[in-house]
Order: sequence, then structure tokens, then C-alpha cells
Amino acid sequence: MDIQNRNKLKTLLNKWPQGSIATSQWLRSLGISRQLVKSYIQAGWIKSLGPGAYQRADLEITWYKALMGLQKQIKLSVHVGGPTVVFLRGASHYLKPSDKDSIFLFSPPGVSLPKWFYRYPWKQSIEHI
Repeated sequence: MDIQNRNKLKTLLNKWPQGSIATSQWLRSLGISRQLVKSYIQAGWIKSLGPGAYQRADLEITWYKALMGLQKQIKLSVHVGGPTVVFLRGASHYLKPSDKDSIFLFSPPGVSLPKWFYRYPWKQSIEHI
């Protein structure tokens, strides 16, 4: 890896929010090409989650940070709602035990989450409404 690509990797790892994902769009904004992404995957720095989404190989992602990455990087209009908001605000004692088992996400009609988001082995199930 040449010095320029090493510097891009260093910049990427420094800017990558811990526990979040990186989209192809965001990587391109940092000057990282598809070929460079492939070399980072082969070198073990990042892992592919599915088309256009990656995680750092050395860190686990969380559904919340992954959602934030989608909201910020590709402006996806999906938001946390329902019992999940109550749980995140620390008032889960008001919920039924079954309400804590699912993550409730809401979006306008026609907006969908990427397939990798549904397929990822989150600790809770994802309910997208």
C-alpha cells in the first residue's frame, strides 16, 4: 500500500464513528474508490455488510449507530419510534417485556431499509413501519 492510500486509511479509521457503518457514498466523499475499498476488505480492515455498506473489522456495530450512519450518510428518512423511544429514554419500566424485544423504526411510505440491515444479526428484531 502506498503512502497516499495509507493516509486515506488512517483518515477513514479516524473519522469512522465507533460502532457505526460506512456507506459507499460516504467513502467516496473521503476520496476512497471502490478498488481501494476492495483492498481494505482483502487486508482485513473492513467487512462488507451488503451492497454499499461496510463495518470496521475490529469493531461490532450497533443497530442504533448503523441507523445513524444511514440517516447521516445517505439521508435515509427512517426514525426510531414507539416503545423503542421509551426504552432509549430510560423509561422501560413502563413497557411490557415483549416491547423490549423489538426495535421499532418508522419512515414515510416508500422508504425502505437496506436488505443488509434486516439480515444483520441484531440482538433484537427490527420492526419497520
